[in-house]
Amino acid sequence: GYKRSIPKQLKQLYTAAGAVRDLQLHHKTVSAYFLQYNTLPAHYLQHIQDEIKEAIIIYNNIYKQVSFSRIYKLSFVDMPRKLKRKELIVWHRQHITAVKNISTRRITDEAIHEIRKLLKDLVYTSSYISSGNDHAALALLLGDYMDSCVLLTFLNRYEHYAPPDEKVMLEHIMQNLEAGKEEQREKLLQVITDYN
Repeated sequence: GYKRSIPKQLKQLYTAAGAVRDLQLHHKTVSAYFLQYNTLPAHYLQHIQDEIKEAIIIYNNIYKQVSFSRIYKLSFVDMPRKLKRKELIVWHRQHITAVKNISTRRITDEAIHEIRKLLKDLVYTSSYISSGNDHAALALLLGDYMDSCVLLTFLNRYEHYAPPDEKVMLEHIMQNLEAGKEEQREKLLQVITDYN
């Protein structure tokens, strides 16, 4: 119910900030990987820098439209009076049940992303109610896994902007990231199974 009360511009700002963060993380990861070999895919990284600049412009345009005084009133004045501890406990249990239900199915990358979103909500609300489960550790593992997925997605999306010699370099990092992602996935599946 209360998610619908969050202003559309704030959701858009969150999404735009995420796009900037993902691109910056991608640039940093690719740079760090190749610096260990004393080389860089310069053309590729320049294209990513251009994408970051574009994403920041989009973020700034949305930022200008956000009414922070309205968000403050909604978040710190109106909403706390509407939220009751009992309702929050019910909501919390529903999220835990949803995580457990998703984790009993075949775990795809989309399912992992959905579990992560639910767990992030649980982490943010856990301080308001007592809960024996430690959602933060699993949420961090899920976040690291999703970062790996995003890095691979960007490499696939932007690889064609690189000249042929850089494409060979990028193939190398893709293979390493793919192997690391599979290791993360195995660990995650075990933790998710134990979560139930």
